[in-house]
Parts: sequence; structure tokens; C-alpha cells
Amino acid sequence: MSEICKEPFWNVSTSWDSDHPDFSNCFEQIVLICLPCAILWLMIPLQAYSFLTDSPRLGRWTTLTIAKMALCIVLAVLQLMDLGYAAQLLVHFGGGAIPTINIIGPLVQIFTFLLAMVYLDFDRRKGRLSSPLLFVFWLLLFISGIIILRSKVLRSLGYEARNRDDIFGLFTYELWFPIVLVQLILSCFADDYPERFENWTKNPSPESSASFLNKLCAFWVVDLLRQGWQRTLTTEDIWDLMHDERAESVEKKLAEKWSKQFAGQDFLEDVATTTGQSSAGQGPKRRPAARNDEEEDDEEQLIDGRRHRSRAQPSEEELATSRLRKVKKPSLAKAIYSVVWPKFWTSALLKFLYDMFTVLIIVLIGNIISFTAHPRMHSWKGYVYTVFLLMAVILQTLCFVNSNFTNIRLGMNIRAGLSAMLYRKVLNLSNTSRRHFAVGNVTTMLTADMQRITDFFYFQHYVWITPVSVVIMSTVLWTYIGVASIAGLGTIIVVNAFQLVLVGRSRAYEASAMKNKDIRVRTVNEIFNEIKILKMYAWEKQFEEGAVAMRHDELRSLNKAGIFFNVNLALSFITPPLAALATYATYLFIDRDNVLLPRTAFVTLLFLFSLRHSLYLLPMAASLTVQAKLATERMTAFLLARELQTSSVEHIAQSDTLTRTAVSIVNGNFSWHPRFSAAQSLTLKSISLTVGQGSLVAIVGAVGSGKSSLLAAMLGLMEKVSGHVTVKGSIAYVTQQAWIQNMTLRDNILFGKPFNEQRYLTALEACALKRDLEILTDGDQTEIGEKGINLSGGQKLRVTLARAVYADADVVMLDDPLAAVDAHVGRHIFENVIGPNGVLQGKTRLFVTNAINWLPQCEVVVYLEQGRISEMGSYEELVERGQRFNDYLRQCEVDVEAEMADSDISHKALSLDKELQALRRTVSQRPADGGFSQSFEAAAPTRATDGLQGREAARLIGLEKLPDSGIGWRVYRSLAKDMSYVMVATLLLTYILGSAFFLASNIWVAQWTSLNMTMDNGSIDQGYKAYQAGIYALFILLQLIFISMALWGVSYGFVKAGGTLHNGMLHRLMRAPMSYFDTTPLGRILNRFSKDIDTLDIALPGYMRYFLNAIFLSATFVLLIVIEMPLVTAFIIPLFVAVYFVKRFYQASAMQLKRLDAITRAPLVSSLQQSIAGSSIIVATGQTGRFITDNHRKVDNLTSVIHSSNGALQWLSFSNHVIADVLTVIVAFFSVFGRDNLAFSGQSAAVGLSLMASVAFTLLFPWAMQNLCDMEHALLSIQRLRDYADAPVEAPAIIADYRPPSKWPYFGNIAFTDYETRYRPGMDLVLQAITGTIHSGEKIGVVGRTGSGKSTLTLALLRIVEPAGGSIFIDGTDISKIGLRDLRSRITIIPQEAALFSGTLRMNVDPMDRATDEEIWSALDSSRLKLYFQSSPSGLNTRISEGGANLSVGQRQLICLARALLRRSKILILDEATAAIDFETDKYVQEVVRKEFADCTVITIAHRINTIMDSTRVLVMDAGRIREFDTPANLIEQPDSLFHKLAKDAGAI
Repeated sequence: MSEICKEPFWNVSTSWDSDHPDFSNCFEQIVLICLPCAILWLMIPLQAYSFLTDSPRLGRWTTLTIAKMALCIVLAVLQLMDLGYAAQLLVHFGGGAIPTINIIGPLVQIFTFLLAMVYLDFDRRKGRLSSPLLFVFWLLLFISGIIILRSKVLRSLGYEARNRDDIFGLFTYELWFPIVLVQLILSCFADDYPERFENWTKNPSPESSASFLNKLCAFWVVDLLRQGWQRTLTTEDIWDLMHDERAESVEKKLAEKWSKQFAGQDFLEDVATTTGQSSAGQGPKRRPAARNDEEEDDEEQLIDGRRHRSRAQPSEEELATSRLRKVKKPSLAKAIYSVVWPKFWTSALLKFLYDMFTVLIIVLIGNIISFTAHPRMHSWKGYVYTVFLLMAVILQTLCFVNSNFTNIRLGMNIRAGLSAMLYRKVLNLSNTSRRHFAVGNVTTMLTADMQRITDFFYFQHYVWITPVSVVIMSTVLWTYIGVASIAGLGTIIVVNAFQLVLVGRSRAYEASAMKNKDIRVRTVNEIFNEIKILKMYAWEKQFEEGAVAMRHDELRSLNKAGIFFNVNLALSFITPPLAALATYATYLFIDRDNVLLPRTAFVTLLFLFSLRHSLYLLPMAASLTVQAKLATERMTAFLLARELQTSSVEHIAQSDTLTRTAVSIVNGNFSWHPRFSAAQSLTLKSISLTVGQGSLVAIVGAVGSGKSSLLAAMLGLMEKVSGHVTVKGSIAYVTQQAWIQNMTLRDNILFGKPFNEQRYLTALEACALKRDLEILTDGDQTEIGEKGINLSGGQKLRVTLARAVYADADVVMLDDPLAAVDAHVGRHIFENVIGPNGVLQGKTRLFVTNAINWLPQCEVVVYLEQGRISEMGSYEELVERGQRFNDYLRQCEVDVEAEMADSDISHKALSLDKELQALRRTVSQRPADGGFSQSFEAAAPTRATDGLQGREAARLIGLEKLPDSGIGWRVYRSLAKDMSYVMVATLLLTYILGSAFFLASNIWVAQWTSLNMTMDNGSIDQGYKAYQAGIYALFILLQLIFISMALWGVSYGFVKAGGTLHNGMLHRLMRAPMSYFDTTPLGRILNRFSKDIDTLDIALPGYMRYFLNAIFLSATFVLLIVIEMPLVTAFIIPLFVAVYFVKRFYQASAMQLKRLDAITRAPLVSSLQQSIAGSSIIVATGQTGRFITDNHRKVDNLTSVIHSSNGALQWLSFSNHVIADVLTVIVAFFSVFGRDNLAFSGQSAAVGLSLMASVAFTLLFPWAMQNLCDMEHALLSIQRLRDYADAPVEAPAIIADYRPPSKWPYFGNIAFTDYETRYRPGMDLVLQAITGTIHSGEKIGVVGRTGSGKSTLTLALLRIVEPAGGSIFIDGTDISKIGLRDLRSRITIIPQEAALFSGTLRMNVDPMDRATDEEIWSALDSSRLKLYFQSSPSGLNTRISEGGANLSVGQRQLICLARALLRRSKILILDEATAAIDFETDKYVQEVVRKEFADCTVITIAHRINTIMDSTRVLVMDAGRIREFDTPANLIEQPDSLFHKLAKDAGAI
């Protein structure tokens, strides 16, 4: 080194022990010049890799790039001048004229500046806007340049020894330095390449065009914050995501990494094979996921009346699990890591650097304390320490903020990708998998579980970096306190080991709580899906009690988990001072000469307090890791669930001319339950069927014969066990239960296809929809509510038919579409859509029906029996030779005779006389649903069952309202009330006392160490040391007691509030009127019971714990600074004013972004639920890709709002950290300045305490403010829960003063007196001047065209709608005077759509649990279900799937009949109860009703005249009024009667 420099590299006497310190020329050239240059050269491999792997974007030269290039050339020229001058000196004065390093330095700089130009060109070619590497290079060079410039000036003025080239060097350096400064400034700006966004976005985020420094400090989001401060933000203000952060891009990466785990050995195929499942097709074919149903034990029944698995037999899950032990299980967590690892390790490095800067800051604080304790130390050293402290805290802040933002961003991106993956999986789930993953399970995964994974990313590095930091800090602490540091480290290790045990216990209870939450959410989803049925049956109390019990179990698990978590957190809180006590005690007692001095004491405290912050978060990080692990395991099970066999159906293009067969099945065997062997679980057996192109094929059979299953097999919706299925051309599918999306009516019909006006009008005309549009102010642009809430059943069906017509598909599959419309409209649809002359003529039509009157017009009739094709051929052929088919026809003989009047073939054979004779006989005929005619449907005063009209329908579902400003005190007051005011006061008092003892303990240490400085080491005996340590230990013990009490208070308060809010909201919503549910989407309600309750249970208590701990500690530290340095108060006040305005500036936009989050989240949740409900249609019609793309768009909309929120949070964190850093630097400056000017000399204990407090404040205060903002955001959930808990309610369930006798009603007399009603205030009357009497035991048929008020009449009887005038009397009692439960529990209704719940058969038949086993079996026997369920070993405990998915539609309706038989009410209402079942079952139901309810008043709502021909009297409704009320015979004989017209339209006469 001396040969190159000709002077020492480092001279202590001139560099450190001097009043005028200076570095040697050698040090300047090697360290200050060459080191920054070396960084640029070391990055060559990384830059080369980046250049080779990144695709080129553009090569345009910009002004900024040219300027940077030009300045690099100028800098190189200046160094060339220095080199030339040095060469001239060497020529004139010889080799010893100047040091060799003065030649090497300029050479290095010349080549480095040329390298910088190469990097600039690389960036230009790749379209990079800013270079972090060059920014760091110029920054380091500028900082070095300041020091070198000072040295050159001093040397040129003669204050320092100088070389021959110093004068000329000063001249060139005075040019070089400002150019470097300009380069640094230019590096702070980004190039402008707007064309780089043209291909993928029109609204790019400013982050994508921001410079490195801009991104580092989060300045790019300030413009959005300013807009939010000035006005209300809208979704148009939110920027688009960058391309690699979009859901589609992230999903693609995740799916690629996920699928790679199956390479080499097809894990899923092997598992499927071992469990006896078919492995055909693509996608995961794995065991169903682990069950989440608490009632679904080892025994599971297949509801087929024959097949089951006993308890002794191993389940598929058990078999699969045993196989998985031998095969490496695919891991979703591994796939996630494979995607995020570059940014994962980047954020890990930043977090590690943050901890290392923390160590550096503490070391600098120790040096400042030593400086104040030694008055003779050079003053400049204190200021140097302060400058280094300033640089360290700035770098620490940048590392912390950007590490956190990177983690949050990773969580956001993974959330988007996983959401897209799970949605794709939802659409492809097999039937078996759907039984295990109900809507509640999937919703939980996409809300609560996804949030847990997102939260985990924020804290991911604390789990492993905290132990590393402990080791490093303990090592550094060793240099201050020696072997005593081991005592502190040992204390931390022991406590952490105990904490791991606590985390394990907490994990078990958290897992239990998550399982209970799944069960509760699923139950709540079922409750509000069928809330109308619950109200009709007066079952609200029983189901509410069940949900409350589930919530109780969930809270009990959460409470137990909270106990362990609080102990864990309290230990984290107390560990640093406890470790400090152990360290102090060991240090003092291992050597009698050791005394505790300020530097030793406060450096130790600072190290341990910095560890405290990390240890403070360790329990949360561990808990979130556990929760994220559980969440990923649940998602893994879901992603590995069996999918539909995409290869089970071979699709042939319509253009293929080699075959004229549209649909072909050869030796097909199909099953809904592939978990069992094929022989046990086959639903369709030995199916062979060929359908020619353009054919009209009818599929008929009894309930459960497999009609709908046959269509499902053709569509690939069932598991194909064997055989071959071929479908030619595109497919349209109409399900038995209409699927309507929450969008405009036109969009429901178009279903993603381009608008073609002619085809659209044809579809409307053919499906009798034109007149329906007239009742809607916005016509076909009217928004249709969830599940088509503002359409009648017939209207919904006709919309789905119109969708199929508009699709112009080659093959149209129709699953009994005419069951929901009246005879006239049914004939219109058959003739104009389905029949030989309909708009679908020439298309292949497979038509499932229970209406045999259409069969003569079908080319082929397929008759199914017990899952087999019994007979097949033309109608005439089957009539001639079809033994079983003729038996089937004879079973429906009466109905055939009545219904065949609709067909041209039979119309000539039946005369009016015969019809009148049939009328006078007691016959049983099949009812149907829907409207009578277009004209009357257009005049309907609509509602849920009859359609809504006008502007009300156009904006049926309003946007959810959220506050644009901050959380009001009303919310805090409400939460305090739910937690209990006493509890809140207690926990605040305990926090204050705990903070007071914390304050006292630190002041005690300061006084302790200050006193030690004034005493001789030998004069301090061991007893005095023990006394000092004992007082400190007492303060620690008191802190532990009060902090533990405070934490327990928070947990207990939130458990209490969680129960109060959940149960209060549930009770209120169960008591809400039906009109409330018409305008409140189920998705919102479910969101309250899932995401918002989860926030209340998990997130909010955590935020509040951390905020209260951090804010009380921060206040304590500020108080310590004010006590020890009163002058600093003048700076603290403006700093806190700045904090206030920063928070307000942030909060103005943050609350609006939260509102936009809710707005963009709602369509996503709603879309998920609708997609689950309509997945069969989506998959069957090949619309999966479109729905996935639409889901990507909705996910991106939400993610862009989340990204903006995260950017705003990054800016807030950076701002708060800078403010806290300023306070630290101010305290350090006053400590240094005050030693010589403010009489601080000798007061190092006060300085140490103040510096320790300022650094600890820097650690805690930003954390407190972030948790405050997070807490306020989480409090929005409280506000939403409170809003729903204040929902409007119905009349009381029981009115004590007006309770009817237990035997009421005695007779079943019903009297209407000028009754009128409306659905909601402000709407038109839907029933007007209803007056009439129904006598005991009468059988009343209620008919009328769609919208005439038939269903409303039944709602009025049950007070689902309340009267606007008049009265209804039942056996002389005014029903408006009694409680709703007393009324509804005494009336029985069999609704059109059967409602079943997941649980046992017993629970579904008798939810009140009042009947004996014998009574239930008797009811099932009368409903023709006894033998069916007796074949199952579980009997009455047989499992029923959600919605009765494992039963046919007819079986579900028969269970409703069994319910009615158990109740035995004097009044029975049949609301189109048999519309969806076959003739035979319909006939049987009618016979049972006549027999079992012979002495009861029976009101039958019917759209089909034939259903009520045997009624005592017929009540004819029209436009909300009673038009006619007489016997059927009398009304028929009156040609001008409305009933006569209706009967004539229906073909009954």
C-alpha cells in the first residue's frame, strides 16, 4: 500500500485524535472513490443476466438519457484531464512526483463512467425508467465527494500536506463535484415512455413510471391522496395494475408451479385409482376434501335407498390418506414460494438490514452517551455520531417501509392469483366434491382464509429473522457487558421455548375455531337462503338457537386460544426488561468491582427494547403462520378435490360431415357418487342412445328414474364409469330450476354473446317475453336481482329459455322447462320454441318432461325406469308395443285426458260434454307454475313471486353505503357498550398503571446509574446492588401483572362483543320482514357473518392490543424525554402537529379507498355465489372461459383498490417514521450540543435515558399509528354489523296479551274484510278490497293470471306482508292482533320450491323436535318415503346434503308433504306444491291431501285450472282483487266469467 500511496492508508493521529481531522489521500482514493466504483463493477453479472433475460421493449432516446450520457462523458473527460496532468508531472519531475494511486484513481473513474453509460444504454433498450444501481452509485460518489472536496480545499490552502497536483486537482474537482450532484439529481427522475403502456392499459399507475427514489419513499401515491383530500374518490380514479400483477398473470405462474409437483408421477391419478375411482379426464381427480360438517361422522349415507357404507368400512379419505403417506403430498405453500421467492428474499434482505441498522443506531447511541460522559472528548466527534445517526435512521426507515410494502404486495398478488385459481376450481368441481365444499366453505376460503394468507405475508420474516437478530444483538452486547449477556440471551431462549408451547396450544384452539366457523357460516347461508320458508313455518327460533349454539362453540374456542395468545403476548412484553434484569444481576454479581453505568445500562436496555418490538410481534407472526398453514391446507384439499371429467364427453365440431349423429351414448354407465365401486353407485346403467341431428327427443319417466341425470351425463356433469359419449356441435342447456344472474335482463339473455337485434327479438317473441318488458320502466335494461328476485317463476324460466334460443346452439337440452308455466304459455312455448315448427326446428332438442301431452309431437320418446332406458321409439310405436310405457301412461290416465286437450291430435277426440263430465267427477290433476297469458303478466303488480315493476326494479339492489370520513365516536361507543363499559374502563386503567410502572422502572435505572457514577467502585457493596436490582424486579413484576390484566380485558371484551353483535344481528335479521331481503343481497348478509365477524374475532382484537400497548409505551417514552430534556418540548409539539395532519391527510383517502374496496368486493362475492349456483350451465354451455375472464377482471378491480390502499399506507408509514426519526436526531443533537453549552456535562444518565426513549419511540410510534389506522378500518366491520343489527323488524313473534288458545284454530274458518296490502311503503297496493269467507273444511282453489295476487293472498294469511287496511279473521280471531309465531305455527304450507337443510332426515322433517320416531315414520310412510329411507341403516339419521342435493326434486317435495302431515293444522296451503313432479306422484299427493286433510280447510294456489277442478269453490284473482268466488261448475257454465276464459285458454273446455 505504501508503494502505491507513499503515505499511510490510515493515520489515527490525523484522522481521529485531532481537532481538525482529515483522511489520507490514499484512503480517499481507495475507499471514497474506488469503493463506489467497485459496486458498479460487481453488478456486471447481474446486469448481464437481466439484459439477456428481459425482452426488449423499445429503443427510443430521451432527453434525460442523453443528458445522463453527456454528463458521464464530461466526467470521464475531467478524469482524463487529471490523468494527463499527472502524466505531465511524471515527465517533468520523475516517478516520485505524485503517488501512483493518483493515476489509478482517475483511470478507475474513467472506465466506471463508461460502464455507467453502458448501463444507461441497457436500461434504454429494455425500457427501464430508472436505475436503482446508478442512483446508489451517484449517491455514494456524492457523499464521498463532500469529504474529498473538504480535504482538497484544506490542502490547497495549506492547512494539510499536499501533493503537486492538488491545485489543478482542486480546479477539476470543482467541476467534477457539481456534475456528480447533477447526475444524482437526474437519477431521482424517471424517463418518460408512455408508449410502453399502450398494449395493456389506458390508466397506468404512476408507480409504473416512477423513479427509484419515488418508489422508495412512496411519493407516487401522493397525487391520489391529494384527490381524496379534495373530493370524493371513484373507481375511475384508481389506477390499473401492472401487467405482472394482474390475476391472470399471477394465476398462470401459480398454476404452472402447482402442476409441476405432479410431474414424473401423477399423484392425483394414483390416489384416484387406489380408491376405485376413474382417472379419466384432466385436472385433479382426488379424494374429496376433509369434511367440515360437524355432524358428518365416519358414517355417510348415499340417499339412493340401497347403497351405503358402514362405520367399519374405511372411507375414501382414510384410504387416500394412507396412500399420501407413501407419496409426497402436493403443497400449495411450495407453489406459492416458487412464485414469490425473488421478492421474498428481497424483503428478507431489507428486513435483515433494518435490524442491522438498529444495531448500528444503538452503537451510535452508546457512543453519544460516552461522549456526554467525557467532557474532554473532541466536540466534532459528537456531531459526527449525530450525522451517522441521521443517516442510519433514514436508511433504517427506508428498509423497514419497503420491506413491509414488498410483503404486503406479495400477499396482494398471491391473493389475486389464488382467488382466480379457486374460482376456476369451483366451476370444475365434481358433484361429489360439491357435497363436501358447500358455498359456506368456499366463501370462507375466499374471505377469511385468503385474509389470513395475506396477513401472513406481512409478518412472514419475523418468525425466522427475530431469532437471528437475538443472536447478533447478544453478540454485540457481549462487547459491552461481557459474559453477562449470556444471561439475557438465556432468559430470552427459555421464554421463547415456553412461547412455542403456548403457540402449539393456541394453534389447536384456532383450528377448532376455524372448523366451528365453517359450520356456522354454512348454517347461516342455509338459513338466509331459505328465510322465507323459515318464516312461513315459524322455525326462526329453532334455527336461530342452532346458529347461536354454533357461535358459542366458536367463541369458546377463540377464548381459549386468546388466553394462550395473551400469555404469549404478555411474555413478549416483559421479556426484554426481564432479560435486562438477568443481565444486570449477572453483570453486577460476577465481579464485585462491576457497577452499572449509564452507557452499559442504556445500551443494554436499547438492545433488549429493540428485541422487544420484534418479540412483541413474534406471537402474532407465529399465530398467523399457523393460521396461514391451516388456510393453505384447506385450499390444497380443495384444489385436489375431484373435478368433472372433461374427457368423458367427446365433442365433435358441427362442420364435421362424417356423422349425422348429434348425441351418442354407447354402453354408458354413470354415477353421481364415484367414491364407491361402480356396481354400488351407478345412477344410469347400460345406456345406449343415438340422437340424429335436428331431432326432437322427449325423455320421460317417474320421479328418480334418471331423466335429469341422462342430460347431465350427455353434458359431462356426471362421472362416466364406462362407455362412450359423443356430442356434435355447440350446446345450450335449460335447467329445471332457472338460473338468473344479477345483471340486466338483456345481459341474462345474451349470456356473453354479441347483440344481434333480429335474433334477440325472435327470442323474446318466441318465449312470450315482450309484454313482460312493458312492466319495467327500463325495459330489458332493468336490473334483475339476486336469484331473479324481481321475476316470477314463470318469467325466470322464460328468460332462461330465451337465453337458449338466442344462443343459436346446435344441441339444446331442456330439463322440464314447461313445468313452471301455465298451459297457455306452455303451449305457446312448445309451438314457437321447442316443437316441430318452433324457432329451434332444425336443432337437436332433448326435452325432459312430465307433461305427456307433448309426446305425440316428438320424433323419439325415451322412457326411463330406475336408471335404465326401458323403451325407446316414436310415440306411436311405444303406444303399440311399449308395455312399460303404456303402464306409465295408464298411471297418468286422468291427467293425460285433461292435458291432451292441449294437443291437436287429442283435441278432436274430446268434446265439451266429456270435459263437463270430467269436471263433475273427483279427479286429481297436475298443477303447474307460471303465468296464464302475456297480457295479464304485463299487468302484474309484482314482487318476489310476481315480479317488481317500474324504477324500483331497475335499481333493486342499491350500493352498500360506507362512510367517506373517519370512524365516528358512535362506533367506539357502540363497541365499548358491547364489550361492557366497566371492562373498557378496567383495561384502560390497567394499561395506565402498567405504563406508570414501566416509566418508574426506567427512571429508577437512570437514577441508579447516575448515583453509581458519583461513587467509588469499592464503596458499592453487594447488598446495595441487590437492593437496586430488587426494586427494578418489583417494577417488572407489577408491569407483568397489569399488562396481563389489560390483555385479558381486551380478549374478554371482544369475545363478549363478538357474541353480542353476532347474536344481535342474527336475531334482528331473523325477525326482519321479507321486503328487507328483497333489496339486500344474500352476499352482503353472508359477508357480515363471515368476513366482518372474522374481523371482529381475529383482526380487531389484535389491532387494538398492539395499538394500546404501543401508544401507551410511546406516550411513556415522550414523557421521559420531556422530563429529562424540557427544551425538546418545543420541537415535540410541532412534530405531533405534523403527525395529526399526516394522519388526517391519509385518512381522508383511506376511508374512501375502503369504501371502494367494498364496492369492488361485492360483485366478486356475488359473482362467486352465482357461479356456484350456475356452474352446471356455465360448464355445459362452454362458457367457463368467459366467466373466468370476467372473474379476472373483477379480481383486478379489487386488487387495484387494495394496491392503492397499500401505497397510501406505505406513504403513511414512511411519513410517521421520518417524524419519529427527526425526534431521535433532535434529542441526539441536544445531547451533543448540550454537553458544552447546556450544562449536560456529567449527566450522561439523563442523556442515555432520553436517547433510549427516543430510539424506542422511533420503533413503536409508527407501529402505533399504523395499528390505529388498521383498527379504524377494521371498525368499519363493527359499523356494518351494527347497521345490520338495527335492521327493521316484523311484528312481535308472541304478544302475551293476545295469545290464541293452544287448540286454535278450531275449525279453519277464514274471513277477509276489505283487506288490502302492499309489499313496501310507497309502493302500489297489490291486494285491494279483498272481502270473502272460506268455511271450515272447504277446499278452495285460487287461480288467476300471473301477477293477479294469488301468492300474495297466501303471504297475507301468514302475515309475510302486513295489511295496509282491512282485516283477516281466522275462527273469529283478528290475525293482526296475535304474534307471528302463534299465527304461522298454526297454519301449514307446502311451497312450490322445497327447502331442505344439511343435517339429518329427522331434523328436516321435524325441526321443532316434537314428534316421536313412530310419528315421523308414519308421516314418511304416507309420503311414500318410508321404504326409501328404511333401506338406509341410519334411518331417520340419514344425512341430507345442503339444499337436499342428494335427493330428487320430487323426493324433496314429498318430505315437505311429510312435514305437513306431522303438523296437522286446520288450515293447509298448497302453493304449486306439485309443479315439479311427475303425474303419478302428483296424483298420489292429491289423494293424500284429500284423505289426511279431509276435515281441514285447504287452499290450493294453481296456475293450471285442472289442479283445482275438484275444489269446493274457486277464488278467481285479477289485478289484486277477487273477481269471482263460486263452485267450478257454476263458473264454467257462465261463458262471460273469467274462470270460463281461463279454463278455455288452458284447453280444459
